[in-house]
Amino acid sequence: MAPKRQQKDTPGIRSGCLICKRRKTKADEKEPYCLRCTTTRLLSGSQPIPGSQRPTPPPRPKPLAETATDPQQCYESVPKRGHLGVPGHHILWTPALITSSSQQALYLDVFRYKVAPSFPDRKFWTRIVQREAIYDESIRDSVVALGALWLARERERERSTRVRLVQGGKSDTLPCCDLNMDVNSHEASRHHARAMATFRKRLIDHGRTVASRSIFIATYLFVIYEQIQGNGAEADRLLIYSMSLMYQHLAVFKANEQECPKLSSALAAKLDDDGLAEAERCFTHLALVNPSGQRISSGEAASRELASHIITAVLPDPGWPTDVLLMEWDLFLTRAGIWVFRLAPEALFTERDFVDGRPELSRAINIGQKAWKSIFEARIAMEECASSRAALNSALANALMLYICWNCVFDHTEMAWDAYTADIKAVMDLLERAEGQPLQPQHESLRIPTPHPLYFILQKCRIFEARQRALRMMRRAVKAEASWHTRIMLEACEAHIAQEESGRDARTGIIPAPKRLLWTTYSWDDGGTRLALTLTAAVPGADGKRATKTIHLQPSQLNGTT
Repeated sequence: MAPKRQQKDTPGIRSGCLICKRRKTKADEKEPYCLRCTTTRLLSGSQPIPGSQRPTPPPRPKPLAETATDPQQCYESVPKRGHLGVPGHHILWTPALITSSSQQALYLDVFRYKVAPSFPDRKFWTRIVQREAIYDESIRDSVVALGALWLARERERERSTRVRLVQGGKSDTLPCCDLNMDVNSHEASRHHARAMATFRKRLIDHGRTVASRSIFIATYLFVIYEQIQGNGAEADRLLIYSMSLMYQHLAVFKANEQECPKLSSALAAKLDDDGLAEAERCFTHLALVNPSGQRISSGEAASRELASHIITAVLPDPGWPTDVLLMEWDLFLTRAGIWVFRLAPEALFTERDFVDGRPELSRAINIGQKAWKSIFEARIAMEECASSRAALNSALANALMLYICWNCVFDHTEMAWDAYTADIKAVMDLLERAEGQPLQPQHESLRIPTPHPLYFILQKCRIFEARQRALRMMRRAVKAEASWHTRIMLEACEAHIAQEESGRDARTGIIPAPKRLLWTTYSWDDGGTRLALTLTAAVPGADGKRATKTIHLQPSQLNGTT
């Protein structure tokens, strides 16, 4: 028997599509439209259904290989460089914009989301390098090589982990496997070799017309690649080669005087050359912290010329804007660092009787440091912006560190550092004030990361309380930054401290000179999974030679699992 139909005037359950009024829908009214109307996404009057309208996807740019066959046309198919410096105009860096294969797009994504965030100076990696990869073929190949290398090493770690689990966890050392068997490693080597060949050809063909920014970034990426591979000698050779190029090309060796405080420093004298100052600063830092410390041959003449520039340079007034002061300080710091660590004769630091050039060097560093210390202190007193004050505190801390390091560099016993304990504590006070403080974008690239001055304090300061305080600050900084580079730095410092503290005199509380150690070199072994640190005695023994000791950091320490 058919069910009795419900009367129109009796209450019932609403059913039926609200658009076509014919097809049945659920009774709870959560989906008041039938499948057909939902699919067509139309209401009466041809209006979209509320909440179901999809945004129109932007047109996907075609690969350069499909839009042009000539390399010059490929460069013309992307936005001009001039638009990059205009406020409000930004290029969204996507793999489809600069690649023609899905494999390269994968490597570029790996670089963007895995490699770049793991390094300090994220603004340099995520903005300057990625933007430059659009225009420079050698930089693009280097970026692809780093992404492929990261993927190869990640696959190797996964494979080693599976092998260790199969073995029942009997061994703490990862088995050494040939990375060249991985297709990603092969692609990394191929793109790295092609990047270096392209860069070398550009230098031969175009010479001095090659942009300084391209030289910085390309050589920076080459050095990083070799360091990740564990090729310390090749990385240092590339550094020396690129530093020689700096002597010929770059603005840091040309003391361009400022016409007015509105201009940025000579590091970025060309206002249309966006990113040069950041690229130069990052590369110079990489050159200065390189453990091998080799110097440019025949750099004495450049050293004296640079010394005269530092001594006679016109210092800014404390009333100048904070960003201008920081740029000028960065110029002074870069000149002094390159001068001391790369151009000055090595005998100046290794031979006690060698005095040629030492008075000029000492005068330039000490006069400049004292003047900048006064400038920063005066500016901090009048600065009202919290972000600018944090940047000034960070810069003042580095000014004090420069003063301490310079006055202790000629003491081969490492005992001179104990006399500057008060200055070291002042540096840590300034770093704590700047810790966690927000910075404006224009100040971010000029702020030297906190772990770097703490690294020198941990290596050189042997006063127990100050060293323990620096170690706590270093751990907080590494936890906040969460990068592989700073974690390696922390683990190496802790291993160094553990070895050195065993020689502390229990009666006097002092580590004597024969027990003080220097971190001289490092290398990777076991397929790049273990880090070997070489510690050298500060004072030679009875035989006139300095004893060395090698410490191995296990994979569990490097991965932060201890």
